[in-house]
Amino acid sequence: MKYLTYCDNHTSAGLNHQLSNIKTLIREAYALGRVPILPMLKLSSMHNCGREIYTDLSSYIDWKNSHVIYDCGRKEPLRYKKGNSLLYYFPQSSCKVSDLEHSWSENENDKYDLLIKKVSEIQSRKYTGLWQRGRLHPNHERVQSIILLLWQINAPTTQHKQSLDV
Repeated sequence: MKYLTYCDNHTSAGLNHQLSNIKTLIREAYALGRVPILPMLKLSSMHNCGREIYTDLSSYIDWKNSHVIYDCGRKEPLRYKKGNSLLYYFPQSSCKVSDLEHSWSENENDKYDLLIKKVSEIQSRKYTGLWQRGRLHPNHERVQSIILLLWQINAPTTQHKQSLDV
């Protein structure tokens, strides 16, 4: 199995912004025929009641029921791996680290098991965390859309609402 992930230790942004970043990762991974590794993202304290948190968005997204839709109309369940801890299992010789501007060649895609796009602090400021402004693989357009099913976080149940009204 071959994988793709983005490594970004600098960008702190809101939920919608980081969701766009994840969609970009998924779109590029599918264009390359790879499985995306969902990284830990930093949600900004500006958007989160003064608390900065690190998350793979699994508190917000039901990854198991998410789908990818291709331009031909074919729909398939999202294949993914969670967590950057998976990165430690790859020998250095099977990994290729490049910057956000890099577009993978067919040779690189065939040769390496793990491709990593590393976002520098300068790029983070330049792109304000929008990974989609980096250079994507030319086939990324074949992924028409990504359906991510959002969970209702801490939504009170009907029974709970009634107890609040009393």
